[in-house]
Amino acid sequence: YGYDKGELIKFQHDTFREYFAAQRLVSNWKQNKSQTWKFLRPRLHHPAWREVILLFVVSLNDEQSATEFIQKVLNAKSEYEKELHRDLLLAGECLNSGVNLEAVFYRMLLKRLLYLYLGYILTERSTHQFAYQTVIEPIEVILTGASSDARIFIQDLLLSLTKSRRIKNSSISALYQLSRKNDNEVSLSFLGVSIFNKDLRNLLQKISPPSFFFIGTYLVLGF
Repeated sequence: YGYDKGELIKFQHDTFREYFAAQRLVSNWKQNKSQTWKFLRPRLHHPAWREVILLFVVSLNDEQSATEFIQKVLNAKSEYEKELHRDLLLAGECLNSGVNLEAVFYRMLLKRLLYLYLGYILTERSTHQFAYQTVIEPIEVILTGASSDARIFIQDLLLSLTKSRRIKNSSISALYQLSRKNDNEVSLSFLGVSIFNKDLRNLLQKISPPSFFFIGTYLVLGF
């Protein structure tokens, strides 16, 4: 439609606008990364830019560029990051958008998300509604939507944590959580469920193959 300074295009649906905005950002990133980051930095956590950013990072196509951008997100030092963890959670959302990242960086990001999750559910912070909505639940969404390779890495990481007596039961219950595909699957490992952390128990009902459930029973019962 007409405009006194030229012509503008109006989209009937936000998805089209978000897609083309993301493609423009990809083009700009290839030409000038620092200027593109300077533009995106103050918009990282604006709701209207969330889908644009996710589309942008998955459209970068190569591991190096995507990894570089998400590293910038992790180091953005957004306001109240120590309390809200918005930079880390946005980086986690990028994982589930289908982005390809360098393997070492990908595992490091999964580890940070998992450790933050355990840090919350093993303390009284898990009982706070605000903490659940802003940190615990978003991480659960990220972990339950992880790829099969990522789930295997998380399962191995949780198994390694069982060497620490302090968090043995909770890490096993997280392993159990990651071992279920849906609420209809039942396993003998319910023998050990009563000692598990409640929030982990809830997460446990959302992902992966039941075989890991038996590992949890094995470790809990001490066979």
